[in-house]
Amino acid sequence: MSESDVMVILVNFNNHLDTVECVESLGNSSYENFEICIVDNCSNDESILYFISEFSLNEVDFKDYRHWIGSKYDIKVHLFENHGNFGFASANNIGVTFARSQFFKFVWILNNDTVVFPETLGSLVSNAEFSIRNGRNVAIGARMISYFTNDFDSDGFGYLNLLTSQTSHMSEYIFQLKYLVASSLFLSVSSKLPLMDDRFFLYYEDVDYSIQLSKVGYDLIFDPCVIVKHKISASTKLKENIERVKIQSMILFFKKNYPFLLPILVVVRLFYYVFRRRYKYLWFFLRQL
Repeated sequence: MSESDVMVILVNFNNHLDTVECVESLGNSSYENFEICIVDNCSNDESILYFISEFSLNEVDFKDYRHWIGSKYDIKVHLFENHGNFGFASANNIGVTFARSQFFKFVWILNNDTVVFPETLGSLVSNAEFSIRNGRNVAIGARMISYFTNDFDSDGFGYLNLLTSQTSHMSEYIFQLKYLVASSLFLSVSSKLPLMDDRFFLYYEDVDYSIQLSKVGYDLIFDPCVIVKHKISASTKLKENIERVKIQSMILFFKKNYPFLLPILVVVRLFYYVFRRRYKYLWFFLRQL
């Protein structure tokens, strides 16, 4: 059983420098009762070796994954190595499962290409504690701003257009689904806390996860005073395949959650691909149905 309250989960894939900068910002937190869990998605660079050196890690026995423990800034750091690059959801599930097994009170799913302010974690804990005292489990988003420009990116919520499958960080659609953006997602740990659906490699996993959380009674909220700086898209290393990944996740999401809207989605996407003359994606889209 852990003596800390919060497990911060960072997923790394070939961008250890961003991960280390995120850890450095966490090291300045005014709230100190937390540990960090880095899940490496089988990076093919020197991320693992870099982390072992940076955090003075030592490998320990663990039944399912390679597991190292070390520290930085007097913060306990765990490193897990996934068996392959199975996506964002799969890696976060490793961290959440470990946090639950160690009886952490909260988990903070946080993009590794973010930087947090000293008061951020304490504010999240205070909000979550208030909900728990009122008998509620809670998922809390954060206001995201650009790391480079400080421009507003999102208020913690995203919005999915259920007719076109387009997502936005601003409420602008008529038929829309509101969800918490997983770039920063703070969760109270309970027996009801679900794992992410690891069939989503990337994209739509946070939309689906918000639905799962709501179904088991979690309140989805955000605090406008909680701010995180985000290097938007810096953690994405699939540039050449990104559209195909989005298509696969999109169709999986609608088949799972809104199968009755699939005919509308098909018509809208067919029109889009033909109008834009993106025929290679049109054929790929049709093969996924």
